[in-house]
Amino acid sequence: MSTTATRPWQPPRGPYDADPAGTLARLDPVLGRCGITRVADVTGLDRIGIPVWCAIRPNSWSLAVSQGKGATPEQARISAIMEAVELWHAERVALPTRWARPSTVAEGARALDVDRLPDPDPAAHDRRIPWVLGTDLADGEPCWVPRDAVECDDRVQPGLPPAACQGGTNGLAAGPDLTWATHHALCELLERHAVACWERDESEASHRIDLAAVTDPVNRGLLDRFAAAGVVPVLRDLSAAVGLPVVDCLLVEEDQGSLHPLPQVLGTACHPRPEQAVTRALTEAAQVRATVIAGARDSIPRSRYEWYYDPAQRSAVAEELAEPASPGLPVSPVPAEATKAEEVRFLLAAARRAGGGRVAVVDLGKPSIGIPVVKVVAEGLRWAHDLY
Repeated sequence: MSTTATRPWQPPRGPYDADPAGTLARLDPVLGRCGITRVADVTGLDRIGIPVWCAIRPNSWSLAVSQGKGATPEQARISAIMEAVELWHAERVALPTRWARPSTVAEGARALDVDRLPDPDPAAHDRRIPWVLGTDLADGEPCWVPRDAVECDDRVQPGLPPAACQGGTNGLAAGPDLTWATHHALCELLERHAVACWERDESEASHRIDLAAVTDPVNRGLLDRFAAAGVVPVLRDLSAAVGLPVVDCLLVEEDQGSLHPLPQVLGTACHPRPEQAVTRALTEAAQVRATVIAGARDSIPRSRYEWYYDPAQRSAVAEELAEPASPGLPVSPVPAEATKAEEVRFLLAAARRAGGGRVAVVDLGKPSIGIPVVKVVAEGLRWAHDLY
């Protein structure tokens, strides 16, 4: 194991940094309403030390365990709670629903093209399907969105027709306000589109990032933590598919001869700022690793667990580390002084360019809870949902 000294870590800034204790106090009455019975610290199951927490909802209509990470235990706790809260909202979509065929739903207005959403049902055009009204992010005009693309209710309900398209949590986000939530949702959509392009056909260029190119104190501190734990991060630039920074982080054990090998895991992130994309990829990978060790995530199939512990994958990593790396981080067209709202415009433009279609947002917030939650749905963007 490496004995590299760990330098003081400057934690990354987030939307709840100003008053994490106050945020947790405001979230406390929400826990019971959203079915959260326990929020657990699982950081100690691993040796890296980046805080990872999980929120448990035994009566969930989809995932019962939601994960969160952060620079501090308070941030990670907030992150886990928000993940669970946003999913609770998506399970219980209470918006007015219109049943109509895709060809007749709009009636002069706009509607997303079901055929351009993930896993469309070819038979959806021959029957009435449920729709909810969202907003076209390009100009704020009303836009009909298939309810199946918004909802995350996985209960078995006899008599219901097949879903018109793939649902799931991709593009689902909560935040301190709608701008933050929309920003996070767009980043997730672009990240997963980039991963799908690379994973499915590898037609999009990617390259390994030289860790020496990571110079900011936040990420250098994270890299030092991995080194001290004997864990090797492999950073890859997957930005080509979306034109904004997308960073993939593969974590593997430095000691490959261990009798009890720990999993190799992936964490990926998109963000208009390259350093933030690196931070989120590194912390996401740490979260995934703790989650796999805990074994409590109820959406990970056996095939994925087999990948986590596949020795052939570890050999492939060794070969990749022998290849030359890029000396720099991904380049972003977003000005350093851009506001969060301005970043949303760049993200939206990237989503429209990559998918070639409309991008709509559906506001899922409930006054009784008081937390902004959105689902962003984009035509043409891909999602390898079996990887998440």
